[in-house]
Amino acid sequence: MAVLHVLLEPREHAMSTWPHRNALVISNVVNLIVFVFFMTALVFVTRVNHNREIRSYPEAPYFTVGTLTTVGLGVVTLPDTVGRLITIAIMVLGLTPFLELIRAIAIGDKMRWPCPACGLPLHDRDAAYC
Repeated sequence: MAVLHVLLEPREHAMSTWPHRNALVISNVVNLIVFVFFMTALVFVTRVNHNREIRSYPEAPYFTVGTLTTVGLGVVTLPDTVGRLITIAIMVLGLTPFLELIRAIAIGDKMRWPCPACGLPLHDRDAAYC
């Protein structure tokens, strides 16, 4: 009878808490994706008529992701001054979304609640004491 009670007992679905527990990681992944699409659009719109290596839209994300990941494949380059400024912006500004994503993964499943006793803004969910 106890087994039947456990089976019929309503319980919370595991997926319903997943977005809450991983909200910071999800937010940073979305920020990284938005950054890549924004920079890709910037590269494509500003360089499509000025650079013979960027003739179609797929070449713009190829360049953006290659630059963002610091691989710098060299197949598609932006040789003029505006192109170099865009490349520098992608490299410098692209560090932030990557670092924020790594930080969110490293923090893990923490509660975001400032403790009145110790003042820390993050605590383990199962922490009993500060």
